[in-house]
Amino acid sequence: MPENETIKVVEPAKPSRLSRIKPAVITAAWIIIPTGLTIGGTYASYKMVGMQLETAKLNLEAAKLKQLP
Repeated sequence: MPENETIKVVEPAKPSRLSRIKPAVITAAWIIIPTGLTIGGTYASYKMVGMQLETAKLNLEAAKLKQLP
C-alpha cells in the first residue's frame, strides 16, 4: 500500500427517529390495547351489575307494595 494513499473511515449512519420509535410503538400497542379493552370491559360489566342490582331492588319493592292489602 502506498504511503500517500488516505484511508477513508465511514461512520455508520444514525438511524432515523421513526426507525428508532417504531418498535417501541408496536410493543406499546401490543400491551396497551388489550389492557385498555380488558379494563373497559371490566368497568362496563361493573356498571351493568350495579344497574341490575338497582332494578332488582325496585322490583322487590314493587312486589312488596302489591302484596299489601
